[in-house]
Amino acid sequence: MAQLPQRTGLRKSNLSYSSSRQVHKSKSQNAQAINKHVMALTTFFALLPMVYFIPDVVGQFLPDIKWLNVTVVVGIIVPIMSYVVMPAARLVLNREH
Repeated sequence: MAQLPQRTGLRKSNLSYSSSRQVHKSKSQNAQAINKHVMALTTFFALLPMVYFIPDVVGQFLPDIKWLNVTVVVGIIVPIMSYVVMPAARLVLNREH
């Protein structure tokens, strides 16, 4: 059985690992500081207009195939929620704490 070559010079010292771990912990603690009920309410109010308006707009350009319409609409709404609405909501809600 062949031995894998050992990588040298790529190991981090324990000090840098622990300091980067502490930075990661502090970031996650800030993210956890937001009340789950507030995030759920924010999600609800952000999804409400998108679920109401986007299917009608997209439906004009697609054939009347229900699964296709739902797939395209969800494919539009999820990235908007994930990359625009929720990061903006976290930014605003973290400022309040």
